[in-house]
Amino acid sequence: MHKARLVCVVVALMLTSACGQPEPESELESVNAVPEASAAMVIDQARAAYELARQKQHAWTLTADLIESASVALASNDEAQALVDAKRALFTANASLAQAEKEQHAWRSRVAR
Repeated sequence: MHKARLVCVVVALMLTSACGQPEPESELESVNAVPEASAAMVIDQARAAYELARQKQHAWTLTADLIESASVALASNDEAQALVDAKRALFTANASLAQAEKEQHAWRSRVAR
């Protein structure tokens, strides 16, 4: 439970820190908008966000593939490719969390009254 709460706090901080920035025009720009960090650190962030999305039953399979690809690239000492894949994984994990949040409330509008 403590780990899940920590993951929630980390993800919330990441999401709120981006609120003051202009919205990027595409997914690729979003990936490049993540501040420069080590690939291992971004992979860890993506794994945490992915796990939280899994707990909410909204994880995307693409995210798992990107995390795996980033891990393989990092193990092969290809830091640049690992960082690109890790940033994409983090982007998709955060997008799946946003989808989970929207779906938590949107289902009400789909129920017949």
